[in-house]
Amino acid sequence: MAGEFAIAQRLINDALAEVENNKSMSTDAMQLAIFNEIVGLLANTNSREQLQDLLHFRLAAQGQDEHVITRGC
Repeated sequence: MAGEFAIAQRLINDALAEVENNKSMSTDAMQLAIFNEIVGLLANTNSREQLQDLLHFRLAAQGQDEHVITRGC
């Protein structure tokens, strides 16, 4: 998923750069908007329990540099 992560990081960086160029926006509000949109998208294909599990997994992995998500073989 390295390609997917690179695209996601670029999209987020672009959104945060927009905040820098528009002083009427705030970084915190943009980060929350991105988070809310992602959760909404994930909610379309995941149950509440699955979303909680994803969030707990990500929080537990916070600070680790390696992405361990793999595709089925």
